[in-house]
Amino acid sequence: MQICYFAGTTSSGTAVYVETQTPTSNANGLVSLELGDPVRL
Repeated sequence: MQICYFAGTTSSGTAVYVETQTPTSNANGLVSLELGDPVRL
């Protein structure tokens, strides 16, 4: 799963934060994410 924050108002703007995670789900299909280890662009 990749989380990106973009500058501007659409996803076609410039990515200012990118983070990739490989979460696992529980029995209900829910995942928990902890954001905060970014690759700053």
